[in-house]
Amino acid sequence: MRTIFKLKLISNVFGIDDRSPLYPSLEHAQTVARRMLALYQGNLLVEIYQMTDMQTGKRNLVDSIGFIDNSWKKWASEPAF
Repeated sequence: MRTIFKLKLISNVFGIDDRSPLYPSLEHAQTVARRMLALYQGNLLVEIYQMTDMQTGKRNLVDSIGFIDNSWKKWASEPAF
């Protein structure tokens, strides 16, 4: 069986997007993840999953690149006055 990888993008701007295409190797998926991180200027978490079963959608987290700045949550939860 062929190993296939998929990306999941998580951002404060657009939420969660896991409708990525399939990638034939981990290296290819990591390269695309780094490009997405550069495109969104760093405020993005990209998770790379290995697809274990295409019919059921089962997958295993292999790698995670980037981070999300959650500093806005601190002042957003405080009262304004």
